[in-house]
Amino acid sequence: MADIKEPLVSVIVASYNYEKYIGKTLESLVGQTYKNIEIIVVDDGSRDGSLDIINKYVKQYPNVFLYTHPGNENRGLSATLQLALGKCRGKWIAFCESDDYYLPDNIAEKIQLADRDKDAALIVNEIQWIGDTVWDRRYMDFTYRMLVKNRKNVFKYFTPNLLVVTFSSVMVRADVLRGLDFNTPVGPWLDFWLWRQVAFDNKIALLRRPLNVFVRHPESYIAREKAARLKQGRRDFLKASDAFLRRRHPLTFLWRRYGPYVFGTTEYVDYKKWWFMGIPVVTVKNSFLPPDTVEYTTYIFGIKVRRYKKSVKF
Repeated sequence: MADIKEPLVSVIVASYNYEKYIGKTLESLVGQTYKNIEIIVVDDGSRDGSLDIINKYVKQYPNVFLYTHPGNENRGLSATLQLALGKCRGKWIAFCESDDYYLPDNIAEKIQLADRDKDAALIVNEIQWIGDTVWDRRYMDFTYRMLVKNRKNVFKYFTPNLLVVTFSSVMVRADVLRGLDFNTPVGPWLDFWLWRQVAFDNKIALLRRPLNVFVRHPESYIAREKAARLKQGRRDFLKASDAFLRRRHPLTFLWRRYGPYVFGTTEYVDYKKWWFMGIPVVTVKNSFLPPDTVEYTTYIFGIKVRRYKKSVKF
């Protein structure tokens, strides 16, 4: 690494009642071969022995910092990450969930890739998964293929799929992360909410090596929040995400959202796009209607200007 400029990397660890795992997590971070890092731990109101373990590392290592919410309250993942983000000084920000851990070259290899691929705003590595299933492995393989094949315009593949399996596999440019909205309508899908925003107008690079260990266990955040994810429903979440992105990017949203590749069943089955006197126009055909009716919606500059239904004969 001597011939590569070494920017400061901030690693965020959100801690909550993981005394069984947090020690191994922090040990993997202080043992990184890339040394120009700061480790920002925010504890979200743990009631076990997590704080005692974290404080041992704070006393031993000058680049480990611990923060809590006022009164050591539990405020949830979004508020915890935002507090951590306010304390970060790095050019790049990585995450390590407090029940996962890094392999020694995690940060070093990501910085090398960032130096080679200067357009990438978010870098994702492959993972080792403890407790995975056959379905998990197939899904990971699918996400890797999508990220490699479509890295320059990957946003449309984030519907309806979350292509970043865990926070722990991510390193993102700090300026990009600070420009994101953290107010997800579904708490357990905060990662989906954030990475769709990043993917909309940024490039994502995949590092084809497993560089962190992702641990699934009965106490994990995924296990605890799985019911909430299923209860909310992916379709409602995606509609809320689309509505937010449409407000933020009114001129380009539809162009990105309804690209030439339609993956899965969303709220449309077909579309047509063209230019009229230099103005981008998109007409979308709706699929959620009786079989003898087709509804068309026309957008200009991302603004809905006309909706009409047409009866069809089969």
